[in-house]
Amino acid sequence: MSSKLGCKWYRTVWKEPKLVLNLLQCCGSHGTFVRLVRSVIVKDESFRSLFSGLAPALYRHLIYTGFRMGIYETMRSAIFDKEKQKIFPVWQSATCGLVSGAVAQFLASPTDLIKIQMQTKKRRNSANLQPRSWNSYHLLVALYKSNGFTGLWIGWLPNTQRAALLNMADLATYDFTKHWLIAKGFRDNYSTHFMASLVSGMAAAVLSTPADVVKTRIMVQLRSSDEKLAHQYKGSYDCLKRIYRDEGFFALYKGFVPSYVRSKLDMDGSSAASASKETGTGSSDTASTSYQQYPEMSAEQEFFLYELETTDSGSVGLVLRAIYDCGDVHKFARALEHRIHHYDKSIQRICSYHYQGYIDAMKQLLQLKTRCLEIKDEVNAIDHNIQESSKELRKRSAEIVRYRKLQRNANTAIDHISLCLPVLENYAKLNEYMQQKKFYQALKILEELEHTYMVHVDNYRFTQALKKSLLPIREQIKEKSFSEFTDFLEDIRKVSGRIGQHASKCTAEQHSFGMTEAERVKRLQEEAKKNAVNGDVVLSSDGSVVKKNDKRQRKPIQLSLPEDDELLSAQDLIDFTPIHRCCQIFNVIGEKETFEAYYRKQRKEQAVVVIRPPSKLQESIHSYVKYLDEIIGFFVVEDHIMQTESSLVTAAYKDQLWEMALHQVTTTMNAHFGGCLDVEMMLKMKKVILLFAMTMKSYGFGIGSLYTLLQNFRDQYNEILMREYCAQFERDLESDNYTPITAKDEEAFKAVVTQFPFYRRGMDQEPYPRVFPFSKFVPAVYGQAKNYLVGCLKFMEHLQLSPTEVDDTVRRYANVLLARWSGSLKSFVANKKRTLIQLVQITINIGYLEKTCESLEHYISKLTNASNGSVNTTGHLVTLKDQVFRDARSEVEQQIDDALRDKVDAFLDLANYDWELSCSSGRASDYITDLIKFLETTFVSFSNLPSLLARHVCMQTCKYLANRLTELLLNTDLKTVSTGALDQFDLDVIQCELFASQCPVAGLEDGTLAMTFASLRQLLDLVMKADWPTYLADYGKEESKYSRVKASHAIILLEKLVEFERKSSSFFAKGREKDRKKLLDTILRQLRALANQ
Repeated sequence: MSSKLGCKWYRTVWKEPKLVLNLLQCCGSHGTFVRLVRSVIVKDESFRSLFSGLAPALYRHLIYTGFRMGIYETMRSAIFDKEKQKIFPVWQSATCGLVSGAVAQFLASPTDLIKIQMQTKKRRNSANLQPRSWNSYHLLVALYKSNGFTGLWIGWLPNTQRAALLNMADLATYDFTKHWLIAKGFRDNYSTHFMASLVSGMAAAVLSTPADVVKTRIMVQLRSSDEKLAHQYKGSYDCLKRIYRDEGFFALYKGFVPSYVRSKLDMDGSSAASASKETGTGSSDTASTSYQQYPEMSAEQEFFLYELETTDSGSVGLVLRAIYDCGDVHKFARALEHRIHHYDKSIQRICSYHYQGYIDAMKQLLQLKTRCLEIKDEVNAIDHNIQESSKELRKRSAEIVRYRKLQRNANTAIDHISLCLPVLENYAKLNEYMQQKKFYQALKILEELEHTYMVHVDNYRFTQALKKSLLPIREQIKEKSFSEFTDFLEDIRKVSGRIGQHASKCTAEQHSFGMTEAERVKRLQEEAKKNAVNGDVVLSSDGSVVKKNDKRQRKPIQLSLPEDDELLSAQDLIDFTPIHRCCQIFNVIGEKETFEAYYRKQRKEQAVVVIRPPSKLQESIHSYVKYLDEIIGFFVVEDHIMQTESSLVTAAYKDQLWEMALHQVTTTMNAHFGGCLDVEMMLKMKKVILLFAMTMKSYGFGIGSLYTLLQNFRDQYNEILMREYCAQFERDLESDNYTPITAKDEEAFKAVVTQFPFYRRGMDQEPYPRVFPFSKFVPAVYGQAKNYLVGCLKFMEHLQLSPTEVDDTVRRYANVLLARWSGSLKSFVANKKRTLIQLVQITINIGYLEKTCESLEHYISKLTNASNGSVNTTGHLVTLKDQVFRDARSEVEQQIDDALRDKVDAFLDLANYDWELSCSSGRASDYITDLIKFLETTFVSFSNLPSLLARHVCMQTCKYLANRLTELLLNTDLKTVSTGALDQFDLDVIQCELFASQCPVAGLEDGTLAMTFASLRQLLDLVMKADWPTYLADYGKEESKYSRVKASHAIILLEKLVEFERKSSSFFAKGREKDRKKLLDTILRQLRALANQ
């Protein structure tokens, strides 16, 4: 409400500049603010005209200012957080002003339209245009009738745009500036508000003036007499474009000063005096004329004259149109005549002022003319004197020119003759070089003649004949060079084998290939002796060391030069000059690529011939050496040519040839040695291939495939070697006597200990003959294993394998050999029936073979470390498997068990029991006595067996014997058993129990072996003592006296006793016997009941 009341005072004060602002924006003139105010007052003849449209302006500000400030403060309060923010951000304030101004102006747009129409009614009345109205109400009704309700919002879009821009700049800038000044220490008083309004008014005027001009132009569009709207502009953009095009850019800022004053007053509510001051300040910015005004000249005519004087020719039409629109043409014509008259007077005044200077300049020009004539006469006189003096000089100059021409002609002749002399001299040299077969030098001379000398003498006739004679020389050089190159290819094909042999020999000497360590040391000693200095040295008087002269006569040393070419290199055996000469010649000719292609083609064909294996390659090892030497020689030549002529033999071309040769060599070796079974031949071939690989490697060729080939041969070699040692192993098995080795004396004892690593505590103190636990088979096999390892290591020398890889490979092959020996041993034991003595000895031998694995481990480490020059041992990925003989041992143990069981069965088959014996003999049966003696003897021989195995065999034998005796007693074929027979059987069992209690094998606990007969003993005690009540009462209890007796076994044995008593008793039995029979029947029923549980 306060904003609405305050706006009335503001509107009343601001009305006069606002009217002038609208007139400035409507008219096409460029009048100033003061002139337009004065024009309005003069034309309307009253000061009241400045306040036309006051009522709609007040209505407009009631609506506009109220909504604008209300919406702005509401949005500001909703957005601004005073606790978090000290100053309201500019972008938020601008957004609030933009929204509040646009909404408020849209609502107040009809009042703005009425205000504009009333303020411009004088222009509209003068043009006799409609609508005409006396007040704002009549104008509102007229607009509504003519255009409808929506017509009241004509120009709302630019009006809203203008208000949005104005408020966005005005409110935001004012609010931000005021709070910023307060934050900087200014007090919240009128001066602070005044400074904030100055800043905000400027920002609002700058942003809103173009939109205000467009709004005013659209709202003031003229109407026709039929009350229909005649649009001058199609819209805001069209209006903006036409103003810019017709009136210029600054036309958009017409009324900027009033607009700025209005914006400032809008924010601070200044007084009318302040507005007048601002208006005066704004008018002072407008330029004024520099002449005296005509007394009858109005401000508008003054402005039109100013525009005609200052604008360009393109704007004259606009000025004239404005003059005719004003209607007072005659008055403007008088003013124009007065202005012309004024300028004429100014011109006359200026001419009068400068006339005396013009007269003085003309006088000085006449004086200058006389002086120029005098100078011209003096110049002519001087020229005449010079011409007379130079006649003799011209005569002498002509003679000099003639003699100089003669001299120049002589020099030219000398120069031409000098040009011809080098041609003739070089032609003579060319013929001389051709006769000496120095083709490259001849070609260079020919090139110089053609490109250097002949060019300068082409205009002479003798050069034509000279050129004809030079034409065939180039072809002759080319043909003869080709001939030399062909001879060179034939020569290197012949000597490539010798070159390869020499290269291989040098490689072998360099790497001491094929030499033992002793030979290598001897050779070094010989070289040291040769290099030793003979003679004595003494100290001279000056302290230096000098050699003492040897007065003895020395025989001259005769150097024996080799008669053959074994020590000659490739450069010595082949003259590479032809190929270098050909390269240079063809390079000069320009056919270097052709020569390179021809050379590579020829050499490739030669390579195919060289790498093709001969038909008689398998006759001897020398044929392979010769074949590989040819290949080495070929590539040595290629390598030398590549070093000297890198463009002729490139690395890619050489590698291509080498890959082809390497593939052929690998294929050939695989084909000829894939089925070789000769170990020595494989070793020799390995050395040949290895020397070939090392030689090629020294020349920079890749030899990975050769080492792969050698590794494949290594597997083949080891397989052949393994087959030989497996066959030898089987022969030793067959030829072994399976008896322990007996050393009769010290020599025999040391021979065995040296051959096989055996140690037993106290054996050195034993008297001779000393007995070893193993047979002669064990040392023989141990020696074979060492020989096999040495053979494996021979083939792996120089194969580029790391020490660890060599060691692991040897161990892997050793494991394979031991595994195959184990298989052979198992087959040997299983295929044929071996005696118990043989089986026991084989078991002992296997135990010692397993122990040799540790010795073989140390032996392998010793071999590999010695071959690699190292003494340190490291961990290996592969170790010897001491459990490799496990299957063979199991098979032998099973065979021992089977052999003992067969013996037990053989003795038991001799048993001839009389099961109806009336009474026992009082001693054990003969077959039991013999069996016990045999077992005692056998178990004594188990002393050399592993204790665990001996205990196992003894336990199993006793178990088997107990089971066989039980089966014999409970045999279903046996129907009756007497008490005497049971007594005799009990005596035999007692004998067996005595044998078991004696522990024939060391390591068994007391009573352990006797427990094997416990079940049989309890069964015999139960039946013989007839302790049936105890058995029946304690049946099923773990601590029962007869816990091991099965009810079924007791039933079988009791039935046999009952059946014997039934057969032996008479028909008329006594009462006691009948009672016994009933008792036994009762016991049988109870036993059957227990058995069926």
